[in-house]
Amino acid sequence: TIADGDMVICRSMDSFDRIYENEIYAIITKAGNVMIKRIQKIYNKFRQVQHFKLISDNYLEHDPFNIPVNEVRKLLKVERKLTEIGL
Repeated sequence: TIADGDMVICRSMDSFDRIYENEIYAIITKAGNVMIKRIQKIYNKFRQVQHFKLISDNYLEHDPFNIPVNEVRKLLKVERKLTEIGL
């Protein structure tokens, strides 16, 4: 889980095919929004990924929602987090 003040180290994804279900990704939309969410793929009847279901770890406060694949500008796999240390 990533908290306010944490920084993340990400790896760029070259294909949506290599997305692992329920792993944490940084999603950058074509509108310029940046989100850190768990992802599930939603397929159409031809087994093509049509939407991503974005799930927050604090799901009690934020409901999951779907975003069309064509609205995603860039997808990055979160590899590590750096937690802010208070002095």
